[in-house]
Amino acid sequence: MTQYSKEILSNPELLRQKLSIYLDGSKSVESYAKACEKFFEAGKGEKLKNKNTWSWKAFFSSFLGPQWFFLYRGATRSLLRVVLIMLLIFYADINGRGSPDGVLAFESLLGFIIFPLWLGNHCKFIVCQNFVERLDLGNDKELKVNKSYFYTFLVLNIFLFCLAVFMLLTSQISNFEEYFIYLDSNIAFLALMYISTILPKIIIGIIFGGIAGLLF
Repeated sequence: MTQYSKEILSNPELLRQKLSIYLDGSKSVESYAKACEKFFEAGKGEKLKNKNTWSWKAFFSSFLGPQWFFLYRGATRSLLRVVLIMLLIFYADINGRGSPDGVLAFESLLGFIIFPLWLGNHCKFIVCQNFVERLDLGNDKELKVNKSYFYTFLVLNIFLFCLAVFMLLTSQISNFEEYFIYLDSNIAFLALMYISTILPKIIIGIIFGGIAGLLF
């Protein structure tokens, strides 16, 4: 942490001004400012040290996938950690490591309990840490989060979903057995499942299950 960042964190008014730039004028500025002050105090004015905090917004948003929260806040390192965990889980799923019921149980535990609780408890520290890293650069322009990755990821998800449905509806399948065999070879569907987190994966499964119910 640079001396410049320490001076900002020691000045309540300046801290809130800089956070407003980073959070794009969000109503959460005061909440994150108090969190930053708490972490800075815990680090004895030399660094940020994690202390227990809680965010209901982060807790509930985790059910849509932690990657959305991290992309929106520009916390790319945390995003990469989540993606790595998901890749390992899907690798075990696809390659049959462990029983299918065991993998499904672990995915459900991760998506419905572990991720929501972890994100609700750690999100403020992650955001404050990322904010200070940008603050260390000493340029207000660096504080602005680039949302292009977030919108690109959103468009990619929508595109893959629409493409998977289009490919499905234009296929020549005639029964349930062919339907599920076709899904296993539908590149757009597999890509969508691969990049989604646990709960979105379940929702996508329900949607495509509903499409099957309409077709047959």
